[in-house]
This record gives sequence, C-alpha cells and structure tokens, in this order.
Amino acid sequence: MDPEPEVACDTKKPPSSPESRTDPARPLAVVGSAAVLPQKSIRRGDEFVPLAREKLTYRIILYGVPVGTAVMDATNRNGEVRISTRITSNPFISGIYQVDVSVDTRLINGNYLLTRIRQHEGEFIGDSGFTLMLRERNAFWVDRLHNRYANHPLPRYDVMDLVSGFYYLRSQPLAVGKQVVLHLFDSNEYDPTSVEVLRKERLHLSGLREVDTLVVHPVLKTAGFFRRTGDILIWLTDDLYRAPVRVETSIPLGRVTAELVSIEGEKEGGGAIPSYAETLAGE
Repeated sequence: MDPEPEVACDTKKPPSSPESRTDPARPLAVVGSAAVLPQKSIRRGDEFVPLAREKLTYRIILYGVPVGTAVMDATNRNGEVRISTRITSNPFISGIYQVDVSVDTRLINGNYLLTRIRQHEGEFIGDSGFTLMLRERNAFWVDRLHNRYANHPLPRYDVMDLVSGFYYLRSQPLAVGKQVVLHLFDSNEYDPTSVEVLRKERLHLSGLREVDTLVVHPVLKTAGFFRRTGDILIWLTDDLYRAPVRVETSIPLGRVTAELVSIEGEKEGGGAIPSYAETLAGE
C-alpha cells in the first residue's frame, strides 16, 4: 500500500477525517451531490503476516548464559491479523530480575490496530494499550494501572505499533546503505522511525546452518515495550522470508541476545510449509 502524504498535525484541533479530504490521488465515490472517500480497508493483513500462521521461538542469552525465552505467534485469518508476543525469564534469573512481558496486537477490518502491553520487568509493572483508528487518524491510549487516558491526532493513515511495524519491515525492499521509515505509535507518542540497513553478514546459528543475513538498525527514540537501555540490532535472513534470526539490545543487567531456535509456517487452509523451516535448518 502506498502511504498517504504527510499532513500537519495540530494537537489542539484534530486533522480532518478522510471523508472530508479531496485528495486527487485517491478514488472518490459520489453520494448525491457530495464526493466522499470509499469505505474500504486502510491496511491489508498480508502486509504484516503473509502466511496463515508463523511462530518464532527464541532463546534469550545474557553473558553467554540462557536466561529466558521469547515467542512471537502471528496469524492471518481472512485478513484479520493477531500477533502475540511473550518474553519470560527462566527461574535462574527471575530471582534477580524477573521478566514477564506480553504484547497482543490485532488488526481489525484493516482500519483498527489494537495493542495491549503488560510488563513485569524487575520492579517495573505496567499495563497499557492503545487503539489506532487509521481512517480517523486518531490514537486512543490508556494506562490501566494509573487510570490515565489520552487522545492523539495522527498525521498519517499508515501508522503502526512497534510489533506490526517489525513485521511490516520484513516485507519491504532492503538494501545496504538504504533506510526505511516506519511510522510508529509507541509509548504514548507518534514516532517516525528510521531503520538503517547496515551490512550483510554470514551468521552461524546454534544448532542450525549458517545463513546470509542483513543487519538492520531501527533508530528508536521511544521506550518500546521492552525496557531496553541501548540500541537494537536485528539480523534478517537475506532471502524471501526475511526471518528475524537474531536480535541484540541492552537491558539494565547488560547486553542480551535473542537467537532463533525454531520457526514454523502454515499456509492458508492449513498444512505446514516444510521449506520454510528448511531454509534455516539446512535440510
């Protein structure tokens, strides 16, 4: 989907609704004597999850020691997308710094993106969420623990949350030295985020074969749903799948690495996709 051109965002007066705009780049439908935008989906499910289901499982390592797991389970059922992310520490580290983070992201009717973030990281506990109303270009944010609410006008139709932006990135043309801009809503604010493609790298995965990867660097200016303290680097396979095989960032305890240990794919109508896992396992 081609993104809408950026428009000014007035925090005192929300931007006009899509129905009131007369953008010549978008087709119009005529109702009586008034021209209005057709009521169709702003986003498509396959922009984020092209398969019926994809499940990614990671081992989290700190100072060379496994300290937890992360699972990203994404489904696309007739264009309705749901992505569940869960990050948990193992008993060894939980006594020092417990981590239990879950993020649920849903795309409904191609026009509403709902996100709920529940966090327990060390002494920090949070329960927040937001709804991105894409057609109306508006975000409604809520902090459930502190009973706080906020409305934010959005300058674009193609704003995403951090998780859906991560999946959307994988479908974009990536080349070393180039940048991709993701328009994200995170930590109660809109943030146009540049993703730099740094280099190509041959990466050896534990228990799997070596794979060719692209190393990307999202220049995040917001806190994110994981309480990191430094930059993030992501290794994506340099192939059709753009599988995220490695992620590195810093947390209060030090530098952590998430390594992909298993990947599952399911096509529409059911049935596994053997070649999907084989591309990493080297079978």
